[in-house]
Order: sequence, then structure tokens, then C-alpha cells
Amino acid sequence: MDLHAGGVVGRWLISIGAALAVALSGVSLPASAAPAAPAVTADLPDSVDPAACPEVTAGTFGAAPAGPLGGGDCRRIVLEEDGWHLIEAIDEQNDWHGHTVYDEAGAVACTGGYCDLKAGVYTLVAAGITVPFATAVIPFTAAGCEAVDGRGFTGDAYTGTSTVAGQIDCLEVSGGAGAYQVALPESDRATWPDLRLVQPSGPTGCGNKDLVLGASCKVSKNEPVRLIVSMQDAIPAGGLAYRLAAQRMTGETGCLELPAGEFGVTGGETFEFSSARFVTCYTIPAGHAAREILTLAGGAVARVYDSAGASTCQSTNVPAMKFYGCDFAPGAKYTVVVAAYGDGGARVNRLDATGAKCANPVATTFGGRESEGVLRERDQVHCYRNSGLSWINAIPTDRIWWPEDPSGAEPDPAPVPTILHFGKDGKLTSCGSSCQVSASAYFLTSYLPSMYGVGTWSLDGPTDCASHLASVAYGFGPISGTLSGVFPGTAPRAWCQVLPANAGDRYRVTVEGSGGSLPDPYMLSDDGTVERCSQDHSWYVCTPRFAAGKTKGTARLAMVVHRNAAVNQFTVRATCLTGLCGGDEYSLYPAQQINVTAGRKARFTLAGTALHTGDTVRVTRSGQAAIPVKVLSVSAARTSMTVEADFTKAATGRWNVAGTSYSKTGTGQMNNLVNVMPMPKLGVKAKPSVTGKAAVGLTVRATTGTFNPKPASVRYQWTANGVAIKGATGSSYKIPASLRGKRIAVIVTARASGYTDTAVTSAAVTVGYGAAPKATKKPKVTGTVKAGKTVKASVGTWSPAATSYKYEWRINGKVVGKAAKLKLKKSWKGKKLTLTVIAKRTGHLDGRSTTKSVTVKR
Repeated sequence: MDLHAGGVVGRWLISIGAALAVALSGVSLPASAAPAAPAVTADLPDSVDPAACPEVTAGTFGAAPAGPLGGGDCRRIVLEEDGWHLIEAIDEQNDWHGHTVYDEAGAVACTGGYCDLKAGVYTLVAAGITVPFATAVIPFTAAGCEAVDGRGFTGDAYTGTSTVAGQIDCLEVSGGAGAYQVALPESDRATWPDLRLVQPSGPTGCGNKDLVLGASCKVSKNEPVRLIVSMQDAIPAGGLAYRLAAQRMTGETGCLELPAGEFGVTGGETFEFSSARFVTCYTIPAGHAAREILTLAGGAVARVYDSAGASTCQSTNVPAMKFYGCDFAPGAKYTVVVAAYGDGGARVNRLDATGAKCANPVATTFGGRESEGVLRERDQVHCYRNSGLSWINAIPTDRIWWPEDPSGAEPDPAPVPTILHFGKDGKLTSCGSSCQVSASAYFLTSYLPSMYGVGTWSLDGPTDCASHLASVAYGFGPISGTLSGVFPGTAPRAWCQVLPANAGDRYRVTVEGSGGSLPDPYMLSDDGTVERCSQDHSWYVCTPRFAAGKTKGTARLAMVVHRNAAVNQFTVRATCLTGLCGGDEYSLYPAQQINVTAGRKARFTLAGTALHTGDTVRVTRSGQAAIPVKVLSVSAARTSMTVEADFTKAATGRWNVAGTSYSKTGTGQMNNLVNVMPMPKLGVKAKPSVTGKAAVGLTVRATTGTFNPKPASVRYQWTANGVAIKGATGSSYKIPASLRGKRIAVIVTARASGYTDTAVTSAAVTVGYGAAPKATKKPKVTGTVKAGKTVKASVGTWSPAATSYKYEWRINGKVVGKAAKLKLKKSWKGKKLTLTVIAKRTGHLDGRSTTKSVTVKR
């Protein structure tokens, strides 16, 4: 069995550019570190004669290779004991070459590096090698392995020197089974050695490459642990020195206890680095909080490990500081490793991050008063509690200076604290001076002394932001409010509105106000970011953002006035610049059947999404002219619109509704939605009637009756015995004689827009005789009233005029003649003569008038 471990196998950096804590694991040779291994053949090459190869026996650690430099491509290796051996081929430039080891039968025993071999004779072949090489053959149990304390992080580092190419050193680290790490100084980065961890029973499988992220090398067998150290660089005259510190990470580490610190107090442990002490460690005892943060100031980096040696905690950097967020298991101990990457020292502190020891904010209502404080040292931390989702917004309130600033230069006149919090993924993150936080606590730090105010403005309380807008397809507003930057005041310092948001949304926001400086708009996005909207001329452009892989959610537009700003009444409007915002899409969707009446205008409601008063809507039907639709109003949610269309000339039957979005982003159509029905008749509440006496020569009048709705106009038609009387179309009618005895009626036709003409006939009345003519000048007898003479009748004057006359002559009351004249008989002498004129008029009763009696003379 063999495991090749030659070459540079990797180094673990505690942090980029920092000193290392390296645990050895990798057992494979990176291509960039050494020549590629030669092709392995199943049998010893025919060109190699083992008897002709220089012989090499086992050597020791800390010395030149047992097989000196020599030419050729093979060596005859003689092993006197069974077990694991380290076998390498190294040239005088200290380059390590790939090779194959064959047994006496010519079969492959191993391919170099770690080889598990029986005692006997073997042949090493470095195929293709063209330079002289030395051969190192060292049993894992060989002499020359120097014992070192397994608590190397608690004291001075070990220093060794490689004096010859191919020298392999060994350190036996006390401790047995457990997890191990090795630290290398950052200042020696150019000449870091390669490290391998082995035990007598074989390699541990640990090397630099497996510990790039700071995991520990775990050794399960309770055997001596040996750290194999080799240099891969050319060895100068006088040798090549290296420094390292090896530490057993499990059990009793010997590390000092790191006490818990307090917020607002500069504390923790300080460590001064030197050439002999470039790494140290601390123990976090079992009585820790469930969640803590570690702060690290100075030229160092840190890692935190659990009792099994596994790396825990996540780091985040802020100016001049490092923070580590840790979730700890109850009752467990942890180890903190601090390594130098620069000169000077470092100070490490740990703080309870559960929120239990944090201060309560002064206010949590949106736009409420800020909590105020002063950060005087770089590793001083303040903590505030939080509940739910909040906008944390830090601002400077004044400036102060470092008391010990050697340059005397003034710092930033208004340094703003940096906010840190645990994100939804449980990792500690830094978000500048303004961000959204949902954790139970947040933390403030500053690289310069800072007098600050910090708002803890709740975002998910029922009264914290204006109610969620149902639609922002085209924007929103105007929305007005009052803000004030003066505390205590009558108005908040900030206002916000919840918006539905979609990836790609962009708004043009205009802000107007009076009474003080205008507020600034901020976009609080779904990904947790807070950005001041970019100003463009007299408006702002605001864009919500999303975490990778997410395209839909909510955002909040906030308006904030400057601290100490006077009361300001503001109005904000937003216009969508990207077609439709908020994820809305234009649509029309079926609603209940819409029934309208032909011949009139109709108002009705359409349903849909992302509707706008500027949408183009038409009522259509194949073969018919489209009817334009006027949009009168749209609901706030943009899901319904009230419209009006003129169906005056529309054919009856089913019609379609088609629409085009005002944004030109979509169309919609609903087939057979509108049913155009025939126009109805007017309702008749009271029928027309004929008023006045129905008699020849008299005038009768029509009452129109009562209709619903009230007609715009009416027409009349008089009838006789059901037949229309030609020309009789007025509201009154004078009855001619020809209609005497007939039944007359009136038809009233009512007309109103949107209704069919409605004709209603009155009850008929029978036409009676007209009034009898009256004598306005009485009739008289003309001529000499004397026996034997003829007298004539003078009819007089009648009203109305008679159309004909009849006569009745009487002598002493007895009718004696009916003509217009009468010859008086002698026998009538002395008797009384009277004349009755009967005036006749068609359709009228007869008129009668009698003269005074006259005595017939003799």
C-alpha cells in the first residue's frame, strides 16, 4: 500500500493574507508543486537492471537523504523492517520527482511518497528523470523526530532549519488521538514548509489542502502523532529556517479563558505579537450565550473551533475591525485561535448577541425618535433590541476626535456607525449605516469616534407603513403627509408605503412640499437593502431589488426628512417607467353578462387587471362598425372600470368587448359579453282620454296620459270608428257634422330616447248632434196680411247659419201651409196668422222661431 504525499499540498489561511493555522491532511501532489508522476507500468521496465542500480538503505529525520545525489533513473532500496516508509526522489535544487517502487518480482509496490512495505529489496525507478537525484528513505518510526508540546499556541513557536536539499524533519506532537492544527507566520509566507501528519500505523489522511477553510485534522488512533516537515524551495547556504506552532485542539488545550465582555465597554483580551509568538488561543467556557459575537481589533485574524476541532462561526469585516457571529451549543466549550498577519497586537472580545443584554430603542414606530449614543473606541460595540422587521437607520449627530490621534488630523467630521446583524441565514452581516433587520438585536460599531442617532423603525406593524397598495401597475399617488425632523415634534421624521414589487420595476418619483426642506425618497427592497433613490433633474428614480433567484415580492418607498428639519407637508407621486409595475399584467376577464338596450347610451362595468382610464376599449361585432367605449373611471385596485358606450345604432344581439392597454403591453377580448336588446316601450301609467262634449261643431281635446319615463315628445291621431281622420293630428279636434253618430278616439304616440315609440288609444266617445241654430234676428211675415193677398216668409238671421229652412204657417194655431209663402184665404179674415221658421243645419238639432201673430184684414 502507498500514499504519495510529495510536493506542496496546500496551506490553510485563517483568513486571506493572515497567518496560518494548518492541520496536515492532503496526500496528493498538486500539479503546480512537483513534476507529474511517470506512467506506471505493471512490471519493472526491461531497461532497468536492479543489480546495476545504486543501493540505498533507510535513513533518519533531520538529515540529508540516505541515498546521495547520483545519476541514472533507478535505485536499489534495501529495507530491514516492515512498516510505513517515506520514499522520495529529490534533485539538488530541492525539486521532488515522481517515481515508482517495484518489488523483487518486478511488480509495482507503490508509486512513491507513503509506502507500506515489507522488509526486503525494492527498485525505485524515476522514469524520464534527466538530472542527478538523491533518495530519501525514512520509516515513519525513524529516529530524529523531535518532541514538541501539543499546546504550541500557548507558547513560543518551534523554529527549525533545513540545511540540505531533500532534508525531511519530524516533530512528535504530544497528545495522541484528537484534532490538530498548525500555524505558520504570515511574514514567512514565501518559504512556508509542507506539512504531513502521520502515525506509526500509517498516514492520517491529513494535509494542508484539506484545511483550506480552517478545519482541523482529526486523528482517531491513540498513537504517537508525527508532523513531517519539508521545504520545497531551494536551500541556500546556511540553510532555510521555518517557524510553526502545533496545537491539539481537543481536550485540555491550555488556552486562556476569554471572559464575556459588555456592550459599550472596551474590554476583552489583548495579545502582543512577536517573532516567537505569532498565534495564541483562548477558551470560551461552557456558560456562554446561545449566540455571541467576537470582535477582533488589530493586525490579526481569528477562527473559532468546537470541542471536536471543527471550525464554527462566520466572519464579517468592517473598517479596522473583524466581527465573528457564533451560534453555540448549550454546555459546549469552544476554542478561539488568533493569529497575526501584521505587526503589533490584537484585542479580542466576546459579547452576548441574543439581545438579552441590549438596550431598548427609544421608539419603534416608523419615523419615530432615534436612540442616541457615543462610540469612542474602534472595538466598542453598542447593541439595541429589535422586534420583527425594522429599518435600522444610523445618522451622525455631532463629531468628536480620537484623543490619541498622533497626526493631529481631523477625522471625517461626521462618521456614521456601521450596523451589523444576523441575517435570515443565521450569518452575521454588515450593512453599512442603513438596512432592514429582522433579527432580535442589531449592533453598532465605528472605526472613528461617533456621536450617533439610530432609528429602529418597525416595518411590519399595522400602523407602521401605509396600507399595502392593491396595484402599482402605473404608479401611485398623489399621497400626502406631514413630517418633522424636530424631536419632540407633532409629526414623525419618516413615512413609508408598502408596494407590490416585481423584478425590473422602476419608478419616477416626484416630491413636493411646503414648510421646510423636502424629504428624500428611499427604496427598501425585498432583498433587505436600503437605497436612497437616485435624483434625476427634478425627480427621483427608485428601483426595488431582489435576492438572487427571486423576482416578486414587496418593497417599501420611504420618505425621510433631515434631522432637525422643520415641519413639512409633502406630496409624493410615482409613475411606473417600465410598462407595468408590481408584476401586474393587463387583462380583461369575463364578468356577468352585460345587457344593454339598443337605441340609447349605456354605462356598465368591466373587470380585469392593470386597467387604466387611458385604455382603448371597443365593442365589436363581425360585419358591424365598432362602437368606441369611453372609460369613465377605474377602481383603485385597477380591477374594474366603469365605461359608457352609445348603442343608438347598434344591432340587437351579442357583441364582443376588446381592449388595448394604455401601456401598450397587452390586449384582451371577451366574446359575446354584451347583449344588445331591443328598445322597450314606454311604461303607461295612465291612458290618454278625450275631454269635452263630443258633439258636432264642438272641439274635443286629448289628454296625453302618463308615461314612464316622461316622453320627450308626443304625437296625436284622431279616429272615427277606428279609422284615422285625415289631418286630425292636433291635441284638439273640432267635430264636423259628417261624424255625427260615429265613435271618435285619439291615439297618443309617446317618444323618448332609447325607447320605441309607444302608441296608446283613448276610450272612444259617440258624437252627438250639434246645438240647434238660434235666431239672432227673428223671422217675420212680409207682404200685406189681407185676405186674397200672398205673404212671404222672411227667415231672419240664425247662428249658426242654417243650411236649409222649413216653414209652418198657422191660422189660429192650425197649420195651413209649409211653403215659403202663403195666399191668404177670405175665410181667414179676422183670424190670427203666425209663421214658424224651422232652421236646419246638418248634424245639428233644428232651430225654431215663431213670429208674432198678425190679424188677417178683410
